[in-house]
Amino acid sequence: MDPKVSILVPVYNRENLIGPCLESALTQTVEDIEVVACDNCSTDGTWDVLEDYAARDPRLRILRNTHNLGPVRNWARCIEEARAPYAKFLFSDDLMAQSYLERTMPFIALPGVGLVFTASEIGEEPGNSPVHFSFAGTPGVWEPGRFLLGHVFAYDVPVSPSAALFHTGDLRDHLVTNGPAGVAPEFLRTGAGPDVLLFLESEHRWGRVAHVPENLVFFRAHPGSISIRENEAVASLYRRAIAWFLARNHPTLLHCYLSGIRWQMGMAEILKIIDDLGLSSAPVPHGMGYMMDMIHRRRRSFHRGKSVQPYA
Repeated sequence: MDPKVSILVPVYNRENLIGPCLESALTQTVEDIEVVACDNCSTDGTWDVLEDYAARDPRLRILRNTHNLGPVRNWARCIEEARAPYAKFLFSDDLMAQSYLERTMPFIALPGVGLVFTASEIGEEPGNSPVHFSFAGTPGVWEPGRFLLGHVFAYDVPVSPSAALFHTGDLRDHLVTNGPAGVAPEFLRTGAGPDVLLFLESEHRWGRVAHVPENLVFFRAHPGSISIRENEAVASLYRRAIAWFLARNHPTLLHCYLSGIRWQMGMAEILKIIDDLGLSSAPVPHGMGYMMDMIHRRRRSFHRGKSVQPYA
């Protein structure tokens, strides 16, 4: 029988962490799954660990690249191998709760839902770290645009696709393996940018996202993580990814977003974003009135879960 969900595990040099990661995937309460692990030409004992687990569980399919593709193209390799209609990334230093798929699959099947994300723990060890993305309330479907607003106004919403369950076709269609010339090399080197665009493009295509406020994912914060090691550079790439998405899909909201960046980072950052993304026609913000009014209206919109149309 074809699996219902593909759990995608791109891995590189995680000999000491890949075992617990695979165990968290293979012990799901939903059993008709496949786990696809793509080793990006590791130089440690990662491949030996993968072979050991694959010999014990036929649901695990392992592949080894002949050369290092970089993180994002290794994600694409995983997606190409997926056979299920739904897919979830599980990066090799992360863990998922046994009930993750059981709790998220009912929502991904609802009409108009492009993805389901859950609360997640981020820290050095599971069970003793801060929980993010929980939001007050019960599980449910968010109104159109609410997730996007979370990114525009820097609320605590996820960027890592490990936090969410997607339609496999969306991952294939929306994973950016190049991007604007000014940021494409850094997008590919770090994965910062292509990851958040998977969320934004999926919401844009389907209209809505669903949320489960239970802590069902653990993200390991450690010195080897790019998001920890290069925090400021990663944050800058996320700003460019969001601005690029807005320029193509919500140009009026781009004005508001750039105004907020000008307020926080200065005009030099705005001009750098416009130059990096080739947004020669992008609106350059000139003042605080527009931004403050839109922030007020959209913050109320985000918290009450209803969308508000931006000014024309």
